[in-house]
Amino acid sequence: MPTLRQKLAASKIVENRGNIGKSMREAGYSPNTAKNPQNLINSMGWQELMDQCFPDEKIAKTLGQQISATKIVFYNKKKYSFPDNDARLRALDQSFKLKQKYKPTQIELNSFAGWTNKELETYAVTGVAPERFSVV
Repeated sequence: MPTLRQKLAASKIVENRGNIGKSMREAGYSPNTAKNPQNLINSMGWQELMDQCFPDEKIAKTLGQQISATKIVFYNKKKYSFPDNDARLRALDQSFKLKQKYKPTQIELNSFAGWTNKELETYAVTGVAPERFSVV
């Protein structure tokens, strides 16, 4: 169950336009705790609060509406409707992120230990790792 401090931090995040650390300090968290916002975001209470504020059904409904968004333009007293491709692309991007459809992009630098310059150049151009190595 979310604590009062977590609820206050959530409202402060909105007021502070997404500045989590500042919001945590204003909600009464210690400066050291506020330096590690992942402690708040990864807590069970915070996750429950996010589920309450943003239920999956509401997110899905809103994204569904955005995926078919249109722009309405008036020209010479006539009404024209066009697909809002920017809104649609943002909605699709968010949907893919929520469903974890993107491949991970983070590569551990240690993965490249032992590679020759030629292997590194080939990987940079083709994206294919040499058979003797695997990229995480």
